[in-house]
Amino acid sequence: MWSFNALSQIFPGVLAVLFGMSFSFSQIPNLQNYVDDALTQFPELAKIIDSPPLTTSFDDAVFGFPLLDDHEPEALRTLAEVPRSPSGAFLLEPGAYEGELHSYCLKPGTHGPGGGDGYLYGALRGPYADIVETILRESNSHNEISHGQIQMLLWAVISRAGIKGISPDLQWVAGRLLSWEQMYRLNGGALALVPKGTLEEVLGGVPKTVRKTLTAEASIREMLTRRNVSYADLERVAILTGVPSLNLSGPKIPKARWSVHPSGYLVRYFPEKVSRTRVQVWVPRHVTTKLDHLGRIVDVHDNWGNLLSLDYEDEGDPPRLLQSSDLRPAALNRLRWSRFDESGRVTETLILRGEASRTWYRQIRTPTDPAGVNAVQPGPHVGKDRYQDVIKRDRELERFSAGLPQECRHLSSVTPVLSNMVHLRNTLKSATHGSDPVARASLALLSDGIGAELRRQMSGKAGTHLARFTEFDPAPDVAVPASTGRQRLGLSARLH
Repeated sequence: MWSFNALSQIFPGVLAVLFGMSFSFSQIPNLQNYVDDALTQFPELAKIIDSPPLTTSFDDAVFGFPLLDDHEPEALRTLAEVPRSPSGAFLLEPGAYEGELHSYCLKPGTHGPGGGDGYLYGALRGPYADIVETILRESNSHNEISHGQIQMLLWAVISRAGIKGISPDLQWVAGRLLSWEQMYRLNGGALALVPKGTLEEVLGGVPKTVRKTLTAEASIREMLTRRNVSYADLERVAILTGVPSLNLSGPKIPKARWSVHPSGYLVRYFPEKVSRTRVQVWVPRHVTTKLDHLGRIVDVHDNWGNLLSLDYEDEGDPPRLLQSSDLRPAALNRLRWSRFDESGRVTETLILRGEASRTWYRQIRTPTDPAGVNAVQPGPHVGKDRYQDVIKRDRELERFSAGLPQECRHLSSVTPVLSNMVHLRNTLKSATHGSDPVARASLALLSDGIGAELRRQMSGKAGTHLARFTEFDPAPDVAVPASTGRQRLGLSARLH
């Protein structure tokens, strides 16, 4: 008989994967006995536990950028009006876009979206990630195939039902969307059917949350062998109603959080139901930033002729911020917004005064004062709440940079330009409440500047040349919820 210890050695992912459920085996009484008994009666359970076809989980959703939670584009173009590439990807110029896309359940046995949970971008990962991506991408050019048929094929892939055992109708769908090599792989990875009574007996002692996922996939495998199985029949098994239990909740993610996509844009998801997700995509305009000899931002301009200039109070050698060796305060006193209109270049000025106009920047030269001298601490000149807010923002930046996967992290830490722009944007928003037209235009430019700097940081490209179009292809992406009890969603470029 297989022992639990032997199982964990042979299948190294068994302790962590178990369908992405967030719990420790040590928290489940007698689980070793459950696994040993299960393997005696159902040897393929090891495959189910240790080799899920898709592995994308919340651990892969590291691209959320909380420091732009308050950014709302002033104008949204519809995705339906933009050109497409030969593969169906949307070709986007700088700006913000919105569209309702077909979305699909990629995790049977979990609850649909709802409850205010936010979704973040994560890449498709796992042994069958390329097959799922192909189905999602090819579905856009096959309008003769219904949404329900595509979802049923995805469930067949995820539950490892194979191709030769499913209904002729679904075999036809697979033949339209997949290559022969992909169908051959699916048949080779098909799992045998297990009588329902035997499966229930084997899994009877396994925690309810895990049992739901295992039994849902087993039920889908069995149902897909029937010629008359309908989408509605499978949906009742795959998509649970109600609310997930509290112990499946992850970190609280706002619904409006942007994710920084490695392809150079920002994206956020608003699932309306499993089959329909509203997506917003924001391609930052090209922004160039000029720093003075201290590292303070003095000019920000885009390639459309807009220019933001900033003047600071001369405070001599500024003190550094406690807990950071290079973060220092600076008092803004004036900003000038310059743009072109039909009469030529127009410049407007906004005067800022008081403590609310204080911003923060990373000094780019070596401090002249010894470490610890002139350190800013909470007091009359720097309110405690403001001080803590600055520290929190700076740590959030470092956490985001450190959390990126290696292939997306070309810089070892946050760049001074990114840090300074984040603090400057926050200062302008606090000092003006975004009510002045000059302030609104400046905030929009700084938001694009932050997005452009994130793109540079993740790509490692410092050049100024940008292609005219940025491709938005949702097929390789997953909309990932923080709650393990809710659906992870695949998306296609097919519009509702």
